[in-house]
Amino acid sequence: YTMAPPVMTFLEQNNFEGKTIIPFVTHGGGGSYTIDKDMAKLAKGAKVLSPFVVYERGTSSTDKDITEWLGNLK
Repeated sequence: YTMAPPVMTFLEQNNFEGKTIIPFVTHGGGGSYTIDKDMAKLAKGAKVLSPFVVYERGTSSTDKDITEWLGNLK
């Protein structure tokens, strides 16, 4: 499992040299697997950070988890 084809095309066809990509991943059971590594291969020259991963609709702590994740990006 990996990202949707339109996202793959976007990453392949644009210049991400020196840019930082911060993935936010939602899934219905397939997981995030190697999404950060897959993105780095397609977006050549980009720094791809660890993704935030949400399963389906999230949980009661999803808002708190997102806030914490964003705080750790500094």
